[in-house]
Amino acid sequence: MASRIYYSNRPGADLRVVLVGQERVGKSSAGNTILGKKEFNCRISSIPLTVSSEKIEGEFRGRRVSVVDTPGLCSSQLSAQQVEAELIKAVELSYPGPHVFLLTLQLGRFTPQEQRGLQTLQSMLSPEVSQHTMLLFTYGDRLEDMSMEQLIREDVILQGLLQSCSGVYHVFNNRETGDRRQVQELLDKIDSISKGGTVHYEMGAQTRVSGVWGLPIKVIGNIRKGGDWLCSKITEPGADLRVVLVGQERVGKSSAGNTILGKKEFNCRISSIPLTVSSEKIEGEFRGRRVSVVDTPGLCSSQLSAQQLEAELIKAVQLSNPGPHVFLLTLQLGRVTPQEQRGLQTLQSMLSPEVSKHTMLLFTYGDRLEDMSMEQLIREDVILQGLLRKCSGEYHVFNNRETGDRRQVQELLDKIDSISKGGTVHYEMGAQTRVSGVWGLPVRVYGGIRQEVAPANPVTVSGLLGRTHRQPLEADPAVISTVKTPKTDKRR
Repeated sequence: MASRIYYSNRPGADLRVVLVGQERVGKSSAGNTILGKKEFNCRISSIPLTVSSEKIEGEFRGRRVSVVDTPGLCSSQLSAQQVEAELIKAVELSYPGPHVFLLTLQLGRFTPQEQRGLQTLQSMLSPEVSQHTMLLFTYGDRLEDMSMEQLIREDVILQGLLQSCSGVYHVFNNRETGDRRQVQELLDKIDSISKGGTVHYEMGAQTRVSGVWGLPIKVIGNIRKGGDWLCSKITEPGADLRVVLVGQERVGKSSAGNTILGKKEFNCRISSIPLTVSSEKIEGEFRGRRVSVVDTPGLCSSQLSAQQLEAELIKAVQLSNPGPHVFLLTLQLGRVTPQEQRGLQTLQSMLSPEVSKHTMLLFTYGDRLEDMSMEQLIREDVILQGLLRKCSGEYHVFNNRETGDRRQVQELLDKIDSISKGGTVHYEMGAQTRVSGVWGLPVRVYGGIRQEVAPANPVTVSGLLGRTHRQPLEADPAVISTVKTPKTDKRR
């Protein structure tokens, strides 16, 4: 299966919506109606305006709602591979997964493309996507004196579409975009599909993803970690900053996160056991710039296994979509244990060696220096010198007695900008991916993943059925399709 149904224990906490459909059916307008504000570009234009997946967040009656708009399923501006990549991006933007795909249809415009919409969506993501799909009809004012139920009874195509998806539909009246009741009714129907927001679509085994430079990749298994990672260049320097805090337990990562954000968000109270056991993201703003901070469990966690910790680090990267600008390896001054010394090595083994280029050292409890400068301490400490040589070479010191001093935060962000070239370079998952097998079966890839053209007989899930739980799948490069990732940084 290419997806799984995921159950959350926080019903109704938030709602994640992905709008899909053909060009010019009113997806962007529908997104604005849901959000209650004009965020997506829906002006009249001779060419489609939505050519990449975009996420906007809002609130409806105290509930956080995120909406992702996507390009047309049969886009006139993008290739099929590019559309597929944008759909996968839409799922990633809705991390950990969308509660619903709204297949948007314009009343009075049912072309053959519209009829194939759900089929296209299934082929690009997975057949299971239909369970999480409902129909959203725009321009409901065109019904006039006819009811939607009557229209469906008379239209076998619509009947077939409803039978192929969740069976739920909704109608937006474009003349009454300010009517919030129609939005409430839509959210109620989404809740009926997602069991009150506790069930969502999530990418799982046998996931097909788009390759770097547009080359296709087919991966068998859950995407777990990257053998090679890329530096991606974005086009809006300084637009935002994405930070991941890493380090051992009790070094002050959560407190450092709160200092960066300028507010107490991460739990850092005194406790006999570590409080951070899962990766958590908090967003804030610093002098007009959006800053997101992800706190992570200790690299040698006393609460998690090595596999669980690795999963949390991967989650931290995903929470920083499209990728963190920096990993702040947090160290407590006066407490550099052997575990601290191995911190960067642990991070590299769980993510990739290239993570070091995007890592800087953050020292907490800088007030302990007293009359000694940090430069002097480094000159006298060969362990710290070695750590700095192995990472970006940048470091910063937080004074825990002056958590309200925003200058030390500004200086930190300036140093992060020097690593990320003003926020234009970030750490990102690449194509040479090591995967874990279906149902926990390990996958061993020989000779590296190099092949650029999909073979005639790729590995399939059915080929795994006869294997025992502990027996690894030994896959030859001839049966795994991916692309060769260069060692140099890739810049968009």
